[in-house]
Amino acid sequence: MKIFRKPDGGIIQIVGKERIQKWDAEQPLLFIGWVRDNILSKYDDPRVKKAIEEYLNEITEEVAIPKLVNTLKSGPVEARVKTAQRLEEISKGPGGPDLVKTALEYVKELAQDEVPEVAKAASNVLKNVDKAEKKKTYSAKRKQMTQLDKKLAKGEVTDEEYMQLRKEYLHLEEEVGAEEE
Repeated sequence: MKIFRKPDGGIIQIVGKERIQKWDAEQPLLFIGWVRDNILSKYDDPRVKKAIEEYLNEITEEVAIPKLVNTLKSGPVEARVKTAQRLEEISKGPGGPDLVKTALEYVKELAQDEVPEVAKAASNVLKNVDKAEKKKTYSAKRKQMTQLDKKLAKGEVTDEEYMQLRKEYLHLEEEVGAEEE
């Protein structure tokens, strides 16, 4: 166990790297994402957050990525297929594309793997990550368009500027909408 001391005298325990080594190849990524999403925000002290974040980065660099890469590149075919398919499932879930991003360069290599199941799963992971990025961009553009509509009503934006930005927004909306069907 890794122990972090809080300023109020309390402690925080997080699973140690040695124990994480025994997990399935994709589990450390899930664990890191879960801690970042659900645990880190609960601590007010920036020093504690920074220490935990540094530890999570260590786990990523020293355990998660090497273990994942080792399994995906040189593991038995069954393990490679199973891990690639689990990565695909992770990438479909909420927050999953962000978890998979840390291993994206290795997943790109897998898209050309000689085992068809691995290549297909890797391609699907890449598609899921791309789709999630487009959705984020679309969401940000939607907020911008709301503000732009208000500016147009006040006369702060020319018709040409509005039409150009609206056209970009509609194009992105079409891309995102087409992928969801």
